[in-house]
Amino acid sequence: MNEGSMSAVGHFRSLVRQENRIVNDRFQSTTPDFLNSVGTPVGGRSLVTLKRLATNIGYANVDAFSGAFNRRLGVSPSEYRRQFAV
Repeated sequence: MNEGSMSAVGHFRSLVRQENRIVNDRFQSTTPDFLNSVGTPVGGRSLVTLKRLATNIGYANVDAFSGAFNRRLGVSPSEYRRQFAV
């Protein structure tokens, strides 16, 4: 890995730690547990809409949340749900 890649990895890890702290502070939950709880389907639908999730964690709208999610994880929220649904 070159120095630029190492810097990007360090920045990503920092963002993940920050997001973990926000989820822990606001919901008293770990990020994976929180994502599992809000993404649990009921009759084919999530318990929490993406709009509600975005505003609950401090984003102005779904587009801002989706963009941040995609930048941080490399996939859209819907793609993440498809890949990691249990």
